Amino acid sequence: PPMPQNCNADAATVKHWKSALARALSALDATLALAGRTLTVGIVGGSISAGSGVNHPRLTFAGELTAGSERLRVVNRAVRATGSAFPSFCLEELLPEPVDVLVVEFATNDGHFGEAMRDRSLGAPSSGSSTMAAHDSAHDRGPRLGPSASMERLLRRVRLRWPSAEPLILYMCRPPRQPAAPPCEGLYSDVATAYHTRELSLAKAMGEAISNVAWAEGVHPDCAGHVAAAAIIAAELLRRTRERPSEHQPLPTVPLHLDASWERLDVAWSCRTCDWRSCDRLQPDAASHGFVERGFSTARVPTLRTPSGGLAVHSWQTRKWGFASDTLGDALELSVPASSHVQVALLCSYRSVGRVGISLGLGGERTYDLRWSDRSSQQCIVDVGRSAAKPPIQELRLRVASERAEGNLVKVFGVYTQVMRERPSPLGAGDRPGAR
Repeated sequence: PPMPQNCNADAATVKHWKSALARALSALDATLALAGRTLTVGIVGGSISAGSGVNHPRLTFAGELTAGSERLRVVNRAVRATGSAFPSFCLEELLPEPVDVLVVEFATNDGHFGEAMRDRSLGAPSSGSSTMAAHDSAHDRGPRLGPSASMERLLRRVRLRWPSAEPLILYMCRPPRQPAAPPCEGLYSDVATAYHTRELSLAKAMGEAISNVAWAEGVHPDCAGHVAAAAIIAAELLRRTRERPSEHQPLPTVPLHLDASWERLDVAWSCRTCDWRSCDRLQPDAASHGFVERGFSTARVPTLRTPSGGLAVHSWQTRKWGFASDTLGDALELSVPASSHVQVALLCSYRSVGRVGISLGLGGERTYDLRWSDRSSQQCIVDVGRSAAKPPIQELRLRVASERAEGNLVKVFGVYTQVMRERPSPLGAGDRPGAR
């Protein structure tokens, strides 16, 4: 049966922003029609953009934009439980098609899970300890995968890949209820300024009316919040379309937050990842011993038939696709290139996650604890280290390392690699800051 499309939100608020959205989209369509153009808008974000908090994809801000315009093509590639680190490594995989505008919505996830926990990375186990917890690694590795560095890496990829595209940072933040609330609003302002990127704020646009928005799980706005977000995006698209195209801005000569001794700035990361649909891009090319592809349902809707006749799972049905196992000793073996920096994205601090053992090439296994003290459901990134120069293809092995009684789920989302320089500089400085 079809899902309900009821917007059970404050009626006056919905009516006001529906009207604003209709006016903006009507003017946008007219402007684009005169120019004989269409506009492609890409979206990368977390669970808010993916639709948590509303009961139908039509009620998301992406759905509102799509339904209200004949000249907009909206490509929503939001993936639940992710932060800006994910597309900063995997933009090409999420959005292989070119876009004119890219809406980036990660501030809630990055602010709470990125800034409060410093990052979602797990560093190497400290000396004298065989297990490393996520929060223990933040001091030495946090800034490299934290919100500011991740957003800068993402904006650099956008500018280099689509020089004429305009990124828009969207803050869909619940107003803080207490002084110690995690940061959200304006989280990336320094990066946005340096990269000439517009910031849009739901709270600033709605003003006092944002008190009429209900927030599921304390962070996911209802359909009133989504229609308001669609209206402010549409108004920004209209402004952009009416104005003369701005000159392409050069990248900052010196990066603000990226560490050129840790990653190269002239070469994109290679990403093999589960995405909003499945894990087709992340297959156990070496072997799988008990790990299976797993997501879980969010709504009962008919599956879609692909052109080849097979069944495809609609993005609204599933989330958190990954290769998973909860049996002690099960293993997943993947291939990675030689002379590369290797990272693995995993599910952290979910209901029953445990410990994972990871080995790279001929190196020994290290164990990492995936349980945060703050129970949540987010990705974390394990910085595995660097593969050896030979052989050309090496094995990355992940193993369930916990007994069932203490929580033992391991779910793998993706593997990110970046080829190292053949001849590092004497100081190990990596790339010259700002080099391409």
